[in-house]
Amino acid sequence: PGPPRLLREPQSPPPLPSRPRRSSVTVEFPLACAAGWCMRVKLEYGRQGLYAELPDERIVRTLAYKDAAPLPDPQAALLDVLNNPNGTPSLAELAQGRKDACIVICDITRPVPNRLILPPVLRTLEQAGIPRGEILILNATGLHRPNEGEELIEMVGEEIFRNYRIENHHGKALEEHTFLGT
Repeated sequence: PGPPRLLREPQSPPPLPSRPRRSSVTVEFPLACAAGWCMRVKLEYGRQGLYAELPDERIVRTLAYKDAAPLPDPQAALLDVLNNPNGTPSLAELAQGRKDACIVICDITRPVPNRLILPPVLRTLEQAGIPRGEILILNATGLHRPNEGEELIEMVGEEIFRNYRIENHHGKALEEHTFLGT
């Protein structure tokens, strides 16, 4: 979409937040619209995002992620939590003596760094004695459509896509589920 249309000449815009916030909704700027003042927001939807103009009176607040400094060495931090988790044995200890494993990953709608996380997890499981053919990566789609082909490669990387069993959860296929009670 192009720039927003001003439907009437603005008097004075409402104040913007004092500092920019990271969130799944990006407030672009205040603008005048038919209903008065509006905020143009970009929703994190699809690959390009979705723009909407929302009247000010409809905006209660925007949710924002809590700021956090980036990890200086994400790979080292990941290895540390795999080897020294809080309140539980390490993944290597948990995998000892097991014959199979299932790793659940989020579908493509969630920005999870699977290419960073999966290699050391898979390596740990195999080093603990679980055969590669007995490791399942389950794509937790919820009620979303399955992710196939290029999307799975984008999510997990070519090597994992080619060498591990990856299956999609089918939330609407009740015959694939086991009722465990309430």
